[in-house]
Amino acid sequence: MITVFINEQPLELEQHASLADALTIYQNQSGQVLSNIAVVKEQQIMPKSTWHNYTCIDHDKFQIFSAVAGG
Repeated sequence: MITVFINEQPLELEQHASLADALTIYQNQSGQVLSNIAVVKEQQIMPKSTWHNYTCIDHDKFQIFSAVAGG
């Protein structure tokens, strides 16, 4: 097992879990709907096209940002 952090919350994953796997588990545990989001790791946006191919590493830290409409 490895531990990653999404929005500073620890999340335990199986070895070789992808970022897409981590986001799915995070969504299921938090109840937060993850649509129209951006994921940032070390101040770099992770393109959605890479989420399935990126293998999480122990102690990875991700931030999730979502757009908010307003006036």
